Amino acid sequence: MVKVLDTSEKRELAFFGVTKVHAPPSLLIALFQDIENFKKADAVLKVKKLSNPPVPDDFKEMTLEPDDINELKKCKPGKCDMKLSEEMILRFNREINWAAKDSTSRAQELFRKLLFEYVQNYLLKGKEALYRYQDEKKAVLLSQELDGILNGSQHLLESHPDFFRYLGDFSGNRSGSFDTFLYWSKETLGFRPVITLTHVVIDRSIPGASVFASKQIYSNHYMNGSLSLTGLFSENIDPQNPEFYMTYSNRSRTDMLEGLLSGLKRSIARSKSSAAVRENMMLTKKRLEKDYKASEP
Repeated sequence: MVKVLDTSEKRELAFFGVTKVHAPPSLLIALFQDIENFKKADAVLKVKKLSNPPVPDDFKEMTLEPDDINELKKCKPGKCDMKLSEEMILRFNREINWAAKDSTSRAQELFRKLLFEYVQNYLLKGKEALYRYQDEKKAVLLSQELDGILNGSQHLLESHPDFFRYLGDFSGNRSGSFDTFLYWSKETLGFRPVITLTHVVIDRSIPGASVFASKQIYSNHYMNGSLSLTGLFSENIDPQNPEFYMTYSNRSRTDMLEGLLSGLKRSIARSKSSAAVRENMMLTKKRLEKDYKASEP
């Protein structure tokens, strides 16, 4: 079952789904921690889990599309077709000689360097290091967007208060109570490949009620912030017949819903996204049950 949730923010899409899975919940956590294999799909072009601590080589396979490179040549603060901070835009303008033959390779290298520096800063300073997108005249503060998204998940504050506060007030300190990692991915979204950075936090402190969050901390197109929460709820697990309820919620803010025909855009996006959430949940359920069955003696 997947339900589209109402939101007060017109740029936000929200969904909630639940399904019963005949497998131990620990299997999903183990699979998700192997994110590079877990996310394999036709639309996923590349996934890379970052080292702990991150190293420059983690980003060596990250590449911008030719259209992105062409747009970078024209980017100015307040007018750019890529989501970048003002500092990023100015560095591309300052450090890349677009007339040089190697300008494309140098731009690719600079983009990878900037995201590596961003991750380092995020792990050092936490939410205060999050980008201030300046691709349009009106700046978008990613920290404010994520705060607004998290505030729409107040149920988490009641069930997992420490986890909720860690997500909202992340200061760069790794918590001994939660498992965390970061990864980047390049996935086809809409009409183009999109590069994102995601911070994953897993809370297994409450028996029978594990939850993990995927908090998007960068997207080079479309998204102004996204948070997905997956819950694994079980009572008394029968070792001979394990099962649990898997819940999934996602709240995302996107600039695709703004401008002309915004109402129609929102209606189409809600319909397509709801179908995608439903399909992904069913694929995850089938994969877990298949893997568990294959592991039985």
